[in-house]
Amino acid sequence: MKRPFLAVRIAAFITPVLILAQFLLAGLALFPGGTDWSAHKALGVMLLLPILILVLDRSLRRRALLVALLYVLQIMWIVLGQKLNSALLQALHPFNAGLLLTAALLLAAQVARSPRG
Repeated sequence: MKRPFLAVRIAAFITPVLILAQFLLAGLALFPGGTDWSAHKALGVMLLLPILILVLDRSLRRRALLVALLYVLQIMWIVLGQKLNSALLQALHPFNAGLLLTAALLLAAQVARSPRG
């Protein structure tokens, strides 16, 4: 595998960090004295940028598309769950977040193993 561009490498390493920040923001929104959900939602939207950068790199396309699919599902679970008033669909949101984090970590590991120079 060829060495990914710097922007792709940064996107690969920042994506799991941003996802972990999402877990923290969700926790802060759940407990008294924390924040509201707006920071969690805003960071969720911002996650789209590094994911799009990853999808554009041909050498990472397969794993990046999995991350992108899980990202779309992440939004779908919460939106559909709220619209249909389904606790089960909404419960898939944090479950899917774990899958999304795992896929992002695997992608970052793939980028870290790529040849340098």
